[in-house]
Amino acid sequence: MEISVKESNLSKFVFSILILVYHICIWGYDCTNRWFTFVCGVAMFGFLFLSGYGLTVSYYKNGMDNFWNKKFIKVYLPAIIVNVFVFIELILKNEISFEREYCLTEILMLNKTPNINRELWFLRLLFVWYVVFFITYTYITNIKIRHAVWFVITAFMMYTIPEVFGLANTYCLSFSIGVLFAELQNNSKCKKIYSYIQQWLIALVLVGSYIYVYQSENSGIIFGRHINFFIYIFITNIILGCGALLVIILCRKLLRKIIYLSKLANMLGGMSLMIYYLQRPLVLDPMIWSNNIMSKVIWMVIGCGFVLFISYIYIYMKEKFNLKK
Repeated sequence: MEISVKESNLSKFVFSILILVYHICIWGYDCTNRWFTFVCGVAMFGFLFLSGYGLTVSYYKNGMDNFWNKKFIKVYLPAIIVNVFVFIELILKNEISFEREYCLTEILMLNKTPNINRELWFLRLLFVWYVVFFITYTYITNIKIRHAVWFVITAFMMYTIPEVFGLANTYCLSFSIGVLFAELQNNSKCKKIYSYIQQWLIALVLVGSYIYVYQSENSGIIFGRHINFFIYIFITNIILGCGALLVIILCRKLLRKIIYLSKLANMLGGMSLMIYYLQRPLVLDPMIWSNNIMSKVIWMVIGCGFVLFISYIYIYMKEKFNLKK
């Protein structure tokens, strides 16, 4: 299954909206329903999966030209700018004290547990995968050796991530699966396997979601360096991957039926990261500080409007100054 740029962009936008809705429910209204958690898990997995997939496809088209410049400008610079404003806001409200070392580690997202914008935890995981991708695809030319190295590194990260990245353990395979998916998308055997999966995809998602929710309600996330952890991570990523694949297929069908949506897909995809970056300061924090339901609703509407508006301005400025992906 080849995922087009428009399909990927629309899917990223849908995933970012699903994550925003989940965070509004859990932070704004204290809704901890496990089914919402599953939907958010699917969205987060899909976002990281498409990052790995898109990076691999881009490599075969454009190589490694300006790799780190592109990643810094597109992914990290907007997050750092948002963190600066959030940090200033918190200092003015006397919620945190100004300390140079703490300020830099928070703004640059170097702390193990970020405090000023917790929703950006995944950027550290992405940075690790960017480094792994750059090294393996720059210096290892043999595809089989490259795949073997990826397998070893992925297994190692499954073993170490719970200690280093916390929440990221649930999604540690998503980027690698995206890379592998891009590598094997034209393989005839893989196409047959995918056709079988697609036939049963809805059933797999329904059964998988029930297993995910049941496991979460009865035993919680299994941490620890033993076989149960590896089984849990593998099964969880398969379940979330099926859910993400279903969303991508639905976005593909929408693009085919709604021509106008096809024209907007690239713009919406470009907004997806900014929607994720801005949700904490503009939507979640005002809702948390509100005292009643009505004020929460008002701040939610105003905040979401500002998030979409600023995200659109960001895309407009990026296109105007030719900051290509």
